[in-house]
Amino acid sequence: MREKPGNSASGYGEKQNVPFSFAIEIGDNGPYGEQIRILKEKEGLILRGKRGHVPLVFLAPTAAPMALNLVTVEAPAVTIERVALIHRSPPDRELRCPH
Repeated sequence: MREKPGNSASGYGEKQNVPFSFAIEIGDNGPYGEQIRILKEKEGLILRGKRGHVPLVFLAPTAAPMALNLVTVEAPAVTIERVALIHRSPPDRELRCPH
């Protein structure tokens, strides 16, 4: 993954009228077997696959048996684009989306 500073040529944060911190670009298709957590201090963060790539992020029940959330976003105005998210729920649990 590569971080880009907030003053990128795209002006993405300005288009959304939010404070722009930085973007994280993933330059391959993965797969990545891990959870994503975006802390509250990362307002305006953009997490995206680089053009031509759609990284796969997954969480299988055997990898993290107690984990229910594949993605946790605590910050406002976060954008996730060009990223495939796959979560398999353990058979004894029900997946829920809070929003």
